[in-house]
Amino acid sequence: MKQPRKPPRKVRLGPHTYRLRIGRGASWAVRTEGELGHTELDTFRISVDGDRPESGVAETVLHELLHVCWRQAALAEADGGRDLEEQAITALAPLLLQLIRLNPGLIQFLAGPETK
Repeated sequence: MKQPRKPPRKVRLGPHTYRLRIGRGASWAVRTEGELGHTELDTFRISVDGDRPESGVAETVLHELLHVCWRQAALAEADGGRDLEEQAITALAPLLLQLIRLNPGLIQFLAGPETK
């Protein structure tokens, strides 16, 4: 039987390092509001409900990281007040997760050595 993979405790994105909490230690919003995940942009914390299958947790982690990308790319200001962020991220997260999981060779290629 395959052992579940352990997620990293920290994720670097842009100029920041985000603490990733899954299950115990998750944020108030995840514990009490029934959210699957929550990102605190001001404290660089991402919390995810861990009481789901591994693929659901992975999708939620990716979903929350896409929110960080959206904000760092200043797309929130560009959407003119419409709620495009949640709609776009909800649509893209499962497809991106499937792309990553089904194409390890692509991920190796994309994660190749950094250029100086």
